[in-house]
Amino acid sequence: MNCKLRRLDLLRNGQKSDCELHVWHPDKAKEGKRCPCIFRCHQVMLISASAEFERLIRDPEFQKNKRVLSVEDASSTAYEALLLYIYTYEKILPVATQVLKDNSFLKLSVKELKALMIILKQDGILSDHELLTSLKNYQEVNNLRYENMEHFQQFVEVTQLFGHVLFEVDGTMVLREADKPSPEE
Repeated sequence: MNCKLRRLDLLRNGQKSDCELHVWHPDKAKEGKRCPCIFRCHQVMLISASAEFERLIRDPEFQKNKRVLSVEDASSTAYEALLLYIYTYEKILPVATQVLKDNSFLKLSVKELKALMIILKQDGILSDHELLTSLKNYQEVNNLRYENMEHFQQFVEVTQLFGHVLFEVDGTMVLREADKPSPEE
């Protein structure tokens, strides 16, 4: 069995897993309740893929929580795609890029948008200018301004992936000249 298939099998079957990733989401059967989608994972795979996973795993709370990482910053589907990428190095980038290009990302929650931007920014296939332009489009379509403060604050957190992003008085994101690619790019 080739390495990629072996790693995929380890993820799907949870064989020799040494931690769990719990992605919390609303339970449709029990209104107002939340339940985890549980992924049985391997610390070495998570640490090798992400400094953020390494930070969470090295945190003393990880051991206190019986090697469980709990997250709520994106959907279980987004984390499943991320884990598939971590274990196989396939699938997520073409899907993530297509989601941006076909504008289906406009329907994502702000938390899902953040996960998508992290993936696309790390990969570097698209320029920061293209990603920031997409964020500006997302803001306009989803009317994320000061009057919708909770979601606006979450949106501002997403823009911080790109350093210092400016906003107009009404909360509209500004694309600066410095964010635009040079003519040779």
